[in-house]
Amino acid sequence: MLFNLAEDWPATVKWSTENNGGAAAGGWEHLEKSFGDVELDVYSKVNTGLLSIASRVWSFARSHKQPQDFKSFHELVTNKQYSEIAIKESRKEITNKLREDIEVPYFYKEVAELEDVEFFMGAHYVDKPHYEKQE
Repeated sequence: MLFNLAEDWPATVKWSTENNGGAAAGGWEHLEKSFGDVELDVYSKVNTGLLSIASRVWSFARSHKQPQDFKSFHELVTNKQYSEIAIKESRKEITNKLREDIEVPYFYKEVAELEDVEFFMGAHYVDKPHYEKQE
């Protein structure tokens, strides 16, 4: 078992949105710059008190998806208008934008290469597995 592989990645600092030890976190600004105007898959549910808790079923259902740029996502998170709001992305375009912040372990480079990054950010809740059949 391997532990703490991502601990020394540049992403650990660059993507942080929390103040650690009194230092200002630059994660929001860094990610806004990295993503630019690219539309991201943002999943959200309106904060409606007890109803939002009772209806917590599938955070990443297509019916909750609203494409937005990262700056708009940041504003929604800051305003706390949603009980759940998260980015879930795994497109090659996103991987390319985040690749320089990820340090692939030395032993991994010898056997494979980084193909994709699945980027999650925000608050979400998944009660049970959910699959939407597409034909």
